[in-house]
Amino acid sequence: MRVILAQNAARLARARIIKFGVVGASGVAVNLLIAGAVSDLMVREGFSIGSATPAALVAGIVVSIFTNFLFNDGWTWADQRGAEAWLVRCRKFYLTSAGAALLQWAMSLLIHHFYLPTEGFWFLSADALRLKVAACVAILIAMPVNFLVNHFWTFRRAKT
Repeated sequence: MRVILAQNAARLARARIIKFGVVGASGVAVNLLIAGAVSDLMVREGFSIGSATPAALVAGIVVSIFTNFLFNDGWTWADQRGAEAWLVRCRKFYLTSAGAALLQWAMSLLIHHFYLPTEGFWFLSADALRLKVAACVAILIAMPVNFLVNHFWTFRRAKT
């Protein structure tokens, strides 16, 4: 019986990790779209790329956290939604994501600062490429931290 329970728990954990990854991929798309749009808008309004980058990264992170919460709450951990109220889960998700977001933001700025392509790629300028690469690498660093804290705190099963 213990073996069957352990196998089911392992299968559920793998499925949850895959779902989290799919949601995270959609969050990457949201993050990059928002960061790119905000950066472009700020540069058009006269800001330098250096001053637009931090704000663009924050905007991408904040919006993607909310869309990720909606998908994770409704799909990844849907079997545990009844454990706590929606606002409590949302607050916990934002608190959890804030730590991962700060890590992502700091890593993005660090990578953006040191990754200096001299040419663009395809339709991206060198500055735009630097922003995208920095955001993607930082997301890959922050994602495992975010999953673990959400799994064991934000969406944990209610004690019975």
